[in-house]
Amino acid sequence: MIAINLSGIQANEKLHNLGLENGQVVTVKHHPEWDDNEKALAIHDEMGNQIGWIPKLETIVKYGKNAKELGNVEEAQKQRDRYSNASFIRDHVWTDMYRNHINVEGKICRVQHDFDTGNIMSVSVMFDYM
Repeated sequence: MIAINLSGIQANEKLHNLGLENGQVVTVKHHPEWDDNEKALAIHDEMGNQIGWIPKLETIVKYGKNAKELGNVEEAQKQRDRYSNASFIRDHVWTDMYRNHINVEGKICRVQHDFDTGNIMSVSVMFDYM
């Protein structure tokens, strides 16, 4: 099993109404209208609501470069590790979706809320790719 923290969570104002829970099954969908240099892979709940995105590698690289420029070695290392995980997951998901013609599912393994507002701040999804 390998997990990843989704991107686009804090920008999704509808999340707090979805009742997201650990163990909830989610699916990956490709959104070609959002492709640029990389494929846009979104995570949806069983009702079809979009939760977030599997992070794009170019975004992770950008965060890592920013951390390095600021001299934050720990954050730069974190982004290198995140890049490796995201690359591994994206490759397996894409292969299953388009070569093996499999609907890719994962499970929510962590939902983090803001203590003051109750808003969802972070969602992680686990995939069975190890």
